[in-house]
Amino acid sequence: MSPRGPASARRGFLAGVAAGVTAAAVPRGARARAFLQRAEWDAFKARFMAADGRVLDTGNGDRSHSEGQGFAMVLATAFDDPGAFLALWRWARTTLQVRDDALLAWMWDPAAGEIADHNNASDGDIFVAWGLLRAAARWGEPAWEEEARRILADVVARCVVRRGDGRLLLPGVEGFVRGERIVVNPSYWVYPAFADFAAADIAGPWDRLARTGVELVDGFAAGGTGLVPDWCAIGERVGPAADLSFAFGFDAVRVPLYLRWAYPTAAVRDRLRPVVGWAGRYPAIGAVPATIDLTTGETADYPMSLGGQAILLLAEHVVGGTELLLPLQRDDHDYYANVLLLLTKLAATEMPR
Repeated sequence: MSPRGPASARRGFLAGVAAGVTAAAVPRGARARAFLQRAEWDAFKARFMAADGRVLDTGNGDRSHSEGQGFAMVLATAFDDPGAFLALWRWARTTLQVRDDALLAWMWDPAAGEIADHNNASDGDIFVAWGLLRAAARWGEPAWEEEARRILADVVARCVVRRGDGRLLLPGVEGFVRGERIVVNPSYWVYPAFADFAAADIAGPWDRLARTGVELVDGFAAGGTGLVPDWCAIGERVGPAADLSFAFGFDAVRVPLYLRWAYPTAAVRDRLRPVVGWAGRYPAIGAVPATIDLTTGETADYPMSLGGQAILLLAEHVVGGTELLLPLQRDDHDYYANVLLLLTKLAATEMPR
């Protein structure tokens, strides 16, 4: 498993707790856009979903990942598109769910026509399971809920580890326990999914896992820039993980999205202030750099993608009470930018007050 790079540019139980974008791409004060327009979903499918249900990561050589299948499965339930959902799940099940457990291999490479990385990615497993659970409820198919339960049982058994009185989510089964240090990716904590798993009475420490994730976010908010890194290592102290990005960037930008998707405004406002304060240094959302190294302060020389910009607008809405104004998809942005945009729009329709 490798980090994403510049090329790719509910509830109750949680209550306690790419290049080429101009500065005017998503201006503050843009015209309001309706959320979840069917035309956008149809356009997304036409660009990024093959006829067999495979989602193409156009920023990474058209490779396919478990997270991409899961993102799209969740979106298919939101757009009431059982045909697309079935194709997405069928491809994931037959091509990626080939390990000796119920988890999915992380990456499939079209150039080789085979799986390029058999390790799982726990956020991909979580999104696929969440899509299955949502589909079972929406279309009355109990077999999909059973599939979700199988996947989540192995996520809990193989990717959730105890740390003190907390629970940490390993990014994958292999390679993230390094002696006394545990490597985690804070963006893998999909808080609204955890809440739905708990509500469905799916076995797992979902409450404790969510609380530990929020505590990790709070720890970063208390020092330095206050921003959360893509990756970090947890030992006696929390710090960089060797060979992985200690930047607020392509992964960490999802953290504000998942927090607001699950928590009411009052619970997350202070937690989102650091990212809003950092973005506020720039004259427009479209001028915010794609990444900032949390050790050196060095920023990317290209702006955040359309999807990342949408998440920043959501964070500004939470912190400042501004009207939430989101753009439409753009053909000159890749898969990851557009899927983040659609996920942000879905979150905006489901987030609690």
